[in-house]
Amino acid sequence: MEKDLKIDKEYKIEYKGWFLKKYFNFIPIIVDLRNSPQNDPDDYLIKKLKIFGVPVDRAESCYSFTFRKSGFIGPSHFNIYNCFFPDSRIIKVMEIMDIHVLRKNKGIGTKILTIINKIAIENGVSLIVGELEKDSKDGSLEKRKNFFMKNGYIAKNDKRAKFSGWMVKKFLDNF
Repeated sequence: MEKDLKIDKEYKIEYKGWFLKKYFNFIPIIVDLRNSPQNDPDDYLIKKLKIFGVPVDRAESCYSFTFRKSGFIGPSHFNIYNCFFPDSRIIKVMEIMDIHVLRKNKGIGTKILTIINKIAIENGVSLIVGELEKDSKDGSLEKRKNFFMKNGYIAKNDKRAKFSGWMVKKFLDNF
């Protein structure tokens, strides 16, 4: 039997203020998907993992969690999956669906990624993946790529990606 998701009830982020360090808190909302009907239209997650060189046969949703909107972050969404390899290995993969930082250039996005990495490691996740959005009012694709690469992710351009053509991945120590 798989254990419940290890996640804190609340997170506190310190950010750069004008003169002093400031803080804000946010609360994750967790949805347990282990006993839900599995729905991956067109096996998109499997196709996405194969783009990154992870040849899985099947993927099952385990959890979805969201960091609630605050004055500093918009809703940020993440999913964790069990992924089954042809050789019977099973790994956990976390997909970053959206990280929405409302106040840029204060270190908040980097600290959210640090929290995501901690959650991933504590829950046995081996790989974190995400697809980057095209240029928008929230920022340019180039800035998004640089942000993830600065935080240890590998960026890959692939025409099979749905949005911008760019995807990111990060292998954790337990891969």
